[in-house]
This record gives sequence, structure tokens and C-alpha cells, in this order.
Amino acid sequence: MKTLSALICLFAVSAAAGGRTVDGVATDWTGTAPTGAHVAASSGDEWILREVAGDRRTDPGMTDDNDVTEVRLTTDGTYLYGLVRVLNINAAAAPYVAIGIDTLQAGGQTFLGDDGNLGVRDGIRPKRQLALHFNSVGAPVIEWFDSGLWYGIAASQIAISTTNEVIEFRVPLTDLNGLTDTSTFMFTLATFNNASIWNNDGDGTTTDAVDALGIPEQGTANAWDREISNGQIDVGWRITLRGPSTAPTGVVGGACQPGFASATGFAPCTACPPNRFSPTLGALFCSDCPAGTTADAGAGSCAFCEVGTSGATSGGGCTSCTAGTFSAVQGSIACTNCSVGSASDAGASVCTQCAPGRYASTSGSSSCALCAPGAFTSTQGSASCASCSPGTFAADAGSSFCTQCAAGRFSGAGAASCTTCDAGTFSLAGSPSCTACAAGSSSGAGSSACTLCAPGSFAATPGQSGCALCSAGTFTGATGSLGCAPCAPGRVSPDAGAAACSVCPAGQFASVSGLTTCSTCAAGTFSVSGAAACTQCQAGTASAAGSGSCTNCQPGSFSATAGSATCSSCPAGSAQANSAATSCTACGGGTFSNAAGATSCTTCVPGTFSAASGATSCVNCPAGQFSAAGAQACTACTPGSFSSAASASCSLCQAGTFASASGAASCSTCPAGTFANTGATACTSCQAGFFSAPGAATCSACQPGSYSAAGAGSCTLCPIGSAAGTAGSDICLACAPGRFAAAAGSTACLPCPPGTFFGSTGAGECTVCPAGTFAANSGSVLCLLCPPGTVSQAGASVCTSPDAGTTADAGSVDAGVTTDAGVVTDAGTLVDAGVDAGAVNDAGAVDAGSTSDAGVDAGVPVDAGVITDSGVVTVDAGVDAGVPDSGTFPDAGGGSDAGQTSDAGTSPPFDAGSATDAGTGTPMDPGGCGCTATPSPLWLLAAAMLLARRRRQATP
Repeated sequence: MKTLSALICLFAVSAAAGGRTVDGVATDWTGTAPTGAHVAASSGDEWILREVAGDRRTDPGMTDDNDVTEVRLTTDGTYLYGLVRVLNINAAAAPYVAIGIDTLQAGGQTFLGDDGNLGVRDGIRPKRQLALHFNSVGAPVIEWFDSGLWYGIAASQIAISTTNEVIEFRVPLTDLNGLTDTSTFMFTLATFNNASIWNNDGDGTTTDAVDALGIPEQGTANAWDREISNGQIDVGWRITLRGPSTAPTGVVGGACQPGFASATGFAPCTACPPNRFSPTLGALFCSDCPAGTTADAGAGSCAFCEVGTSGATSGGGCTSCTAGTFSAVQGSIACTNCSVGSASDAGASVCTQCAPGRYASTSGSSSCALCAPGAFTSTQGSASCASCSPGTFAADAGSSFCTQCAAGRFSGAGAASCTTCDAGTFSLAGSPSCTACAAGSSSGAGSSACTLCAPGSFAATPGQSGCALCSAGTFTGATGSLGCAPCAPGRVSPDAGAAACSVCPAGQFASVSGLTTCSTCAAGTFSVSGAAACTQCQAGTASAAGSGSCTNCQPGSFSATAGSATCSSCPAGSAQANSAATSCTACGGGTFSNAAGATSCTTCVPGTFSAASGATSCVNCPAGQFSAAGAQACTACTPGSFSSAASASCSLCQAGTFASASGAASCSTCPAGTFANTGATACTSCQAGFFSAPGAATCSACQPGSYSAAGAGSCTLCPIGSAAGTAGSDICLACAPGRFAAAAGSTACLPCPPGTFFGSTGAGECTVCPAGTFAANSGSVLCLLCPPGTVSQAGASVCTSPDAGTTADAGSVDAGVTTDAGVVTDAGTLVDAGVDAGAVNDAGAVDAGSTSDAGVDAGVPVDAGVITDSGVVTVDAGVDAGVPDSGTFPDAGGGSDAGQTSDAGTSPPFDAGSATDAGTGTPMDPGGCGCTATPSPLWLLAAAMLLARRRRQATP
């Protein structure tokens, strides 16, 4: 139960104040917090109170959410800013902070917290009370109490952070009962479990508070025990936010507070000096602390001396135990010496056993000594150290064990180091001494074992630091040898230290033992590996100096005697195919060898020969002869073939050439007009219609428009007025009447154009029809007189009507004779003005001056069998000039009806099945109509009848 009745601590913040951001983050609170329990300090512009973590009530239902560890206040002249840090905020809705502000005016509220059952002592009763918590709608709020009601504060701010474990707030100074930035006020604080609206935890205790502020004299006591168990707040902090600091006076309500005293028990009060105390309010004097306890100045009670200290007398305080002593419990009145094997520093609460490698030989030791080098102790709490045994050592002071000497080293008892074994000796690990090496072995300094002498070396006596090498000419192949042996004949050792003698290689020898080098065999001799002497080579073989064997003479070479240093090459004209030969063989006929060292004779190539043996070359066959491979003579070429010099065969004369005799060196060229096939012995003349140039393989046909006789070297162009229509012609044919060839070399005769004619054969050009006549069709043999009433100029293909009012007799030139215009012909029909007069038909037949049916245009075929005006011969069906009979085609180039017979009754009849040459206009083959260039009587009759008719028609 607490004994303090009322405590007030005065404090002031003298630095310039500033605002804070109310966000639940404490980084803008930069003042340095004091150390100690319930201690306040001014740092920067902040008042900071350090509270005790873990001093909250511990009964069920109390949590760290309301365990206050620090409180900070500051102001910017407008607002009071505060930060309350708690041990651990598990939920933002869990804390409830009640703050009392006493502005030192009369009266005030007698409680702290809403329905919390916590009273406030007179003298610190709040004139304004604040509640910081979560409300019923789940938001943090700041409320102040007035006249029985709680009110929200405009412009206030609050933040509760579960991350930073702080509750940060801001309240306008004007809402704190007239508080200003320079006012002095009393500050109290308590926490409760928050119940959304009320802070009543319903635990049934006198007070519902969880934690409350304290003052330095209260130490780390539980909040319940030091302050709130009596249901009343007795501690307040007097704070001036700006102005000079005021230290505590030690007076509560005029009486001396515990830790202070005066003759009257009232102010002025004096703090009790160190190691004295006054436990009650209003003490008259301070008492000495009992032995084993101590107290600071102004203490209301004494505390036990801490472990490691002791207090021998009352009021003497506590003194640290000296080194080598200790006190293990609080309140000791004396320190105890450490036992043997342990030690302590000053102020020790316990002695520490000496660690391995250390010892303490007496009690009360302040430290443990290190074991000297060569000694050790492996246990704790040792009173002494032991010497290292032989073969081990401890190099450093303070060793907890001895280390075994490494192999090749040794030591005696109590050694701080090991000694290296000398060369020629050895030791195992942990040895107290070294042992000499046996003969046949050796060792270097610090060896763990002796090494047997390697092959090629030896040690004749014990204790050797190294093995000697065998001298040149000697050897030893075993390990651990005591000596060396000389090399046997055929073997040598050129250098010292040989593990074995080297066998003389093939081609060398060693004749005695103990030699260092081998001798070389002379040329013509040889030796095998390890030989003591050399052997002579046989005939057919040879060797150079230092040979391991004799080499057979290669094909193409030989050696005739034994002991030859080299083999001789076979001379030219001879050869040797075998190895190890003692002689060479001469080349036979048809073969040769042209250089020394031949392995075989070369067969003469085709076109060459050799007649005798031993030849060094072959002779070329002359031109006109040939030979096969390996020939001893050449053969002459047969007629029709030839060869050049050195030929392997004869070649047939090419086409266009010939060879008439055997042994020809070349072929002759056939003259113009002849030809020859391949391999010819003579040339053949070209037939008529063909020709050839000199050296021709065949004769070529004369082109159309030319001809030739037999044996011709070229073709002759057809003369003017003739033509040759096919290739290979031996003659040219004269042009038929009505046709012409104007240039030499013509391939066909052309029909005379309309307005011209030619009545005989061989025409070079056609004759122009005279004036008063006309030729309407191509190929005309004569010109017809213009009918009466018509006229024509020279070269006319049609007659025209004379000028109006003139007449014209048959065959008239347009001479100005007038006729009655529009004379009508017989039967009321007009004369067909374009009758094909004189058009040549097949074989010279002409439409016999007939007129067409009335109104039929000139040149239109007459219906087959239609009879014109009475007395006129019927026209050949479909025969109008140049128009073939129905179903036939003219000869190529505009010829007559090829192969057609004339209509029945036409005279004379044509030779059935005969035809003119296509496109030539030449006479029919013999046996045809027999027409000549002279007009037939039939034609003259038809012409006369036509003229007579036209005259009649022209008669008025």
C-alpha cells in the first residue's frame, strides 16, 4: 500500500516551441529523452517524461495497450501538442488516455477519467479534463468534460498508431481553461481499458485505472502499488511550457515530503544526505541507513547494497568488493575472499574459476596466472600447472594442453618447443629423440623417415644425409643399394647415377664391360641392339655407317659384292624389278629405259618402235605409217586413210577428201563439182541440178530460180522470161502466154496485170492494151475491143461510157461521139457493163462474151447451167474471171481450175485430171487440151458473137 499522500514535480520547457504533424509518426519529435525511471527533461522545444515499461497493473484484463512508457508535450502558441508512447498497441481501439490540466485556479474536478472510479488529490485537481480514445463509431476522438457532460473539441486532432505504438494529439490552448503558451499548469495522466464510450473495465476494484505517472523517488514500483491502489491520483507534474526551469522544492502542501526534513517538519525542507533517509511526510530529521543498505540524497527509504558491494556500518553506504573478494547477495555487510583456483575483479558478485591454462595458487587472488611455456593445465579452477611430457611442447604461456612434436622433431620434458632432427636421422611424431638412418638409406634434416637410396645411387654406411650416385660406366637397379656394378659388353652408362646400363642401339657396339659410350659400325657392316661387334653386309645389300641392318638394294639398283656401302643404279637401257639384286637386265625389242635406276623397261608408246635390245629410247614412225604399243617396226596406211609422223593409227580421209594409194601422209581435196564420203579413195561428180565447192562432202541442190548441168561447181540463174519453181532444177521453163518474169533468177512467172497482155511464151514484161481495148483480168493473152457505146484509153482494164450525147462504135476511143443517153438493151435489160470479156479459163478458154442475167453484177458467178440470151454459149458454171468452179481452188498464184474438166458440151474437152503447174501459168502437160499461144477458133467465134451482139444493142 503506498505511503505517499501527494507528490508534485515542477518542470519548465525553456526552448522555443513549434508545432507537430499529428499522424501517429514520432519522427518529428526530436528531443532527447532522459534516462532513469519517472524522470523528466527539457530537450529542444519538448517536455519529456520517461516512464517505466512493464509497470502497469498485471491482474487479468490489463494489457500493454495502456502501459505508458513516455510522455511528450510542446506548444506553438496556438495548440498544445502531445505524444503518449505505450509499450504495445495491439488494437487502435484498446487504449484510453485520461489527462488532467490544473491551471492553478480554485476548485477543479475531483476525478480523472469517465466513470473510472479514480479520484484526484486536492492541489492538482484538473480545471480541464481530456479523454483520448476510440468512440462507438470506430473513430479516434478527443473529448473534454464540463458540467457533467463530455464535449468534442473543435480543431483538435488525434492519431493512434499500432505500428509506432504512439497516441499523438493536438488541442487548442483556448479550450484548456484559459491556458496560454507561457502558463504554468499541473499535469496528471492515467490510462484505462477503452469500452467505446466508457472507460470502466468492470473489474470490481476500487479504481479502474491501468497505469499512472510517477516521480523519480518511486523507482520502478508497480503502478498499482505506487499510485492507484488507493483510488486516488497523488502525483502531478508542474510544467511551464516556456520560461525558466524550477527544481523540486521537496515540499508538498507546505510539509516536507519523504526524503526531506526540517526541525519543524515544514518548509523550508532539506534533502536527506546520501545514506540517510526520511520515510514520512513532515519528517523532523533523517535517519542513518542500516548496515548493508544505502540511499541517494533526498531518499525516503534505503535500498539494500547491490551484489558485489557491502555496507559494514550504519550510514556508511555501500562499498564495492575489492579484487579477489565478492558478495553474492544484496545487503551484504562484508565481502568474501575467492578460493584457491579462482579470482575476481573489484565489485564482483561471484568469483570466477581459473580457465584452462591459468591457475591461482592462493585464496583471495585478483586474477589467475598464465601457465608458463612448457607447462599446462587442462581443467578449470587449477591451483598449479603440470610440465609437458617428453615428445610434447607448449609454446605459449597459458596453454591448456601440450602439443605433440611433429614427425622429424623431438623434445624433452617441459619443453616450450621441439628440436629438428639432424640430417641422417629421423623421428616419428611425439618422439623424445632421433634415430640414425640405416646403410642404403638417407634423410634430410627434420625427416620423419629415412628414404632408401634410389636406383642409380647408394649409401655404404649408416647415418648418411644423402645417397651417392653410381659413377659413369656403372649402375644399380635396386633401391637401398650399398654399391654399384660395371656395365656388361654391349651396354654402357654415359652419366653418373644410372639405374640401368643403356643397350647399345642397332648400328653401334661396346666390346668390353664398364664402358661409357658405344662405338659406331663402319659402312658395309651392321649390328643389332646390344651388340659387342659388327657384321659384314651380303652381296645385293648395302649399309651406311651406324646401320642396324643391311638394306636390300631397291628395284633399279644392285650390289655385286659383299660389304658394299651403297647400291649401284642400273644403267640406261637396262632395268631391275627385284630387290637385293646383284645385276641388271637389258631392255628387249619394243621397250627402252632412258635413265639409270629403272625398275622396269618402258614399252614403246603407239606411234614409236625399237628394233634391238638395250634401247635407251624409241623411234617415231614416219608419216604415212603407224604402230601399236611395244612395236619393233611400223605399218603403212591403207588407201583412203593417212597418218602424220609418230601416229598410233591411220585416220580415214575426211569427207570431201581422198587418198588413192597406201602410205599416204595426207588426203587430197575433191575439186569443185565433185564430192567424197569419209575414207574415200576417189571423188564422185555431182548430178544435173546440183553443185559443189572444192572439198565438198555432198552436192547441194540448186535453189529455186537457178539450174545446173552434171559436174557443176555452181548454179546459173534462170534468164528473164523463164523460171524454176523447185530446188535441184536442171533447166528453166519459159513463161506461158499471159505471164512474165521480169528478172533473172525468178522462181515463178507472174500473170500480166489487168490492162496488159502477152500472147506468146517467154515474156520478160507484158504489153499495155492500146486505146479502145481493155483487159479486165490478170494473165490476159490479148485485149478486147470496147463494146459499142464504150471507150477506153491505153492500159485500160474496163471500158467506160462516152460523154453524154455521143456514140461509140465497138473498139472506139472516147472521141466525143454521142449516143442516145440511156439506151435500153434487149428484153428491157441493161448491158452488164462489166462482162468478163476475154478472161482466160482453163487451158485458154474464155467466157464467150456472154452477158449475165439481167442485173447481175460483173464478176459474180453465174448459176450453174443458166443460159443467157438466146444463141449465146453457156458459161462454165462458176467460171467468172479468176473464180474457181464450185468446190475447187485455183492453182497457187492464181492459176486456172487445176484438174477440172470443162462442162459437158464445151469444146474442146480438157484432158480429164490434168492440171497446170501450180502458180506457173505454163502449158498443160502433153495430152491436155493442146492449147498454144494462138487464140483458138472457139475463142474467136465467141469474140465475134459478142461484138455482133453489142453492135446490135447499140443500134437505135
